[in-house]
Amino acid sequence: MQKKISFLSSFFLSAVLVSLSFAASRTPGSLELFLEPMDTQGWQIYMITDAVTRRVTKAELTVLPLVKKDAQGNFSARNGEQELEEARRIAVIGAAYKSRMRDYLSARVFDMSSEGWKNAAVFAGINPEELAAKVAESGSSELEKAYARGTVLNADTSSLFIDGELYDGSQRVNSVFDAVNNALPASRRVPLPKGYVPPEKKPVPPLYAVLPEGAKKNDQLVRVFDRWFEGIKAESSHYDAVKDKFSWLEFLPSYILPATEDVKKAFSDFIAAGEFKYVKPEKEGETGWVVYEDRRDIGFYPNKPVRENTLELYIMSQCPYGVAAGNVLYKALKDGLLPEKYKLELHFIGNAFRNEQGEWQFSSMHGDNEWKEDARQLFIAKHYPDKIADYILERNKDVMSEDWKKAAKAVGLNTAEIEKGETEARELLAADFAIAESLGIGSSPSFISEGRSFFVGLGPVYKLKGMEKLSGVAQSAAPAGSCN
Repeated sequence: MQKKISFLSSFFLSAVLVSLSFAASRTPGSLELFLEPMDTQGWQIYMITDAVTRRVTKAELTVLPLVKKDAQGNFSARNGEQELEEARRIAVIGAAYKSRMRDYLSARVFDMSSEGWKNAAVFAGINPEELAAKVAESGSSELEKAYARGTVLNADTSSLFIDGELYDGSQRVNSVFDAVNNALPASRRVPLPKGYVPPEKKPVPPLYAVLPEGAKKNDQLVRVFDRWFEGIKAESSHYDAVKDKFSWLEFLPSYILPATEDVKKAFSDFIAAGEFKYVKPEKEGETGWVVYEDRRDIGFYPNKPVRENTLELYIMSQCPYGVAAGNVLYKALKDGLLPEKYKLELHFIGNAFRNEQGEWQFSSMHGDNEWKEDARQLFIAKHYPDKIADYILERNKDVMSEDWKKAAKAVGLNTAEIEKGETEARELLAADFAIAESLGIGSSPSFISEGRSFFVGLGPVYKLKGMEKLSGVAQSAAPAGSCN
């Protein structure tokens, strides 16, 4: 009795057939670029590859959309439905208008709006209505072929393959040029300029990406390091696996290089500006380390004490995103939507220093009125903790106004007592700014949950354990973003 071919077997069979068809038609110097249509880095790779293949004309470039499938077997794209629809168009153009693909993409990159594809199609000599009809008719089947090829090559992000091998070298036009040119037989290569001698490349130091559990290295950040050390690669490890070697780390993710003379010279300005850290060697004769802490998204303080049921909120009082975060959280606190015995702790971001007379001087992103408001809120939080939520919610109705007393009186605060405490308020502010600075926090709003987990922006708050009661209305009302 003949057995039925399972869905999974059928898929792998089609993937193998697609792979064989690619291999059969491929000649040395064949390039396959997998592109996520709404991925900025993907477009950078495309523009570099396009420039290279206009120079190395004997190389053959095929552009394929990169898509995934969800648990139900449906196509999905990392950046949503608009990206998926663009992926279908690219798949169809590759099948029906292959010679016009690069003209389409070169125009599309300048207009990524939902309707921008029409102008790109016209530029490439394609009737937009005809393209739309073909996408409706065969878009999914052509996408299936691209997906099968991407699965064979294990394409996970926007990436370039040369003769079926992933190009993982430097994202520099000359580096890609060298790789593509050298993939060709000598008779088909583009010669280098007469008399040109390539410069000797600097030694490439190791780069260690030490990550919190569940995190992946930031490939875009690694490419930034490549500007100084061409071809640098990051060796990824989770902190638990390397904590004996890097026990001194204060924040994860951290990107670490040995502090050789070349490394210190390359990043000296960033070290002086405090953007990189120089960690002195523990023993004589060792090199020490140069460290970049990636605080743009989520992170972890591996050696801070755990603080259960505590959410630390770091804001600038006149930052619109900080105001929105304060409104959502302090209203939730008043409405009993936060977990029982939960502590919401208020902190501020700014700069403080003493002048020659020993007096505190302050600066804040949105001006003097902002740091003065920061100081008042810290004073109220300390001396009138049962009023701070009411005051913040009332004050945030018109936080840019200099008339803070109106809000204070509205919630029953004694404004004379607050004014009398101005000196203490400034001391509180100086100490508080120092806390944010010591933790490397500069974006409003930023959060530390349970003493260790760090993130920027209000969105992750809704995913914290115990925050299920925060309503979707509150979530949609808060703008996404931060003041930096």
